[in-house]
Amino acid sequence: MNPMTVKDILANTASVCTILQFLSGLLVCRKFIKNKSVGDASGLAFVTGFISCSLWMIYGMLINDKSITVVNIFGSSLQFFYAFTFYIYTVKKNVIVKQMLVALTFISFMYLYWFASSDVDSVARLVGFISCAFTIAFFASPLVSLVSWSVMYCFNLVQLQSLKSIPHFITMAVAIEMIVLDLKHY
Repeated sequence: MNPMTVKDILANTASVCTILQFLSGLLVCRKFIKNKSVGDASGLAFVTGFISCSLWMIYGMLINDKSITVVNIFGSSLQFFYAFTFYIYTVKKNVIVKQMLVALTFISFMYLYWFASSDVDSVARLVGFISCAFTIAFFASPLVSLVSWSVMYCFNLVQLQSLKSIPHFITMAVAIEMIVLDLKHY
């Protein structure tokens, strides 16, 4: 099999898995809408997801990679929608507004840096590095409330004998995406 064909197959598979992972936020927002409240949830995952996708979109444009660009246009749009849904149902509206303003300001600075720089390769390296950092932050942001979630999970397991509160779809989507992205580098 032609190596380019294998690379294309892996790129397409990674794109599909990434989009599916992005769609997992719909389940979270559906719960917000159903409950008419975000409860004690944090909007940080949506904000870091928005920054991450926006930076990867810029990176895709810098290196002229259409699949990275298109997937992350879709992702940043969804993350913005999720953040907006969070805003609608949270009582702490000022927190999510401030977080999104900081995010938009940071993304704007990255665009300005790109347009002001004459060395596109160095901009691409920097944006790629920062994108990686925000992707790690995006996947790690649920760990902020890990302690309270752990207590809740243990309560559900012991008291209710139920695993309903564990986000299985998100966990599965992230695991599959990481495996495919790892395979893409071989």
